[in-house]
Amino acid sequence: MIQHIVDIAILTVLIALVFLIYFGAAWRKRRACDVIIENLKKKGAVDPATAIRLPHVDEQHYESGMKNYKLKALEFLIMNNVVCSTVNDRYYLGERVDTDE
Repeated sequence: MIQHIVDIAILTVLIALVFLIYFGAAWRKRRACDVIIENLKKKGAVDPATAIRLPHVDEQHYESGMKNYKLKALEFLIMNNVVCSTVNDRYYLGERVDTDE
């Protein structure tokens, strides 16, 4: 009987850990999207003429042992037309972002 309770407790902890890892990664990706959008808004990058280079685009390494979510976030933003890129690797806000804030 006690062994079953221990097994259920271990299974519950493992399931909770999987959910925490998944939602933690999703939260970090969302946070990275917000940082990219705010950076572009702050610099006034709203069209190809005002496009800027993003410093974290060239970062291929892991920071302090943690995964760099900014590259995946940028890919996601580009695929959803939130951010657009130029041929010379500069980025600006797409039409789907309200720049009046």
